[in-house]
Amino acid sequence: MATPDHAFLDLSVRLRGGRSLETRKATTQTNFAAIEGYCAEIMSTFSLMLSKERRDIDPELSPKSSAMRDHLPQEFRRPTLPPILPSWTAILRGFAKAAS
Repeated sequence: MATPDHAFLDLSVRLRGGRSLETRKATTQTNFAAIEGYCAEIMSTFSLMLSKERRDIDPELSPKSSAMRDHLPQEFRRPTLPPILPSWTAILRGFAKAAS
């Protein structure tokens, strides 16, 4: 199986609006630094480009309505999201290993 010589990881974050520009900048920088740190080992041996974009959702232009939580069993009403980056890390390590 052929592997790419280069990889690109793009993280797109959409959050409900209302935070100050200072807060948005700080959280963007903190998140990106965490992604860079997490991928640092891979980036030292493999061609990987990271990108992060944060978008604010205007609450006045994004109405929401749902009765879903009312109909879910109690244990599913506050779901915990699985970690995403470890799976990407495994994929990128595979690419790096195959390229070396």
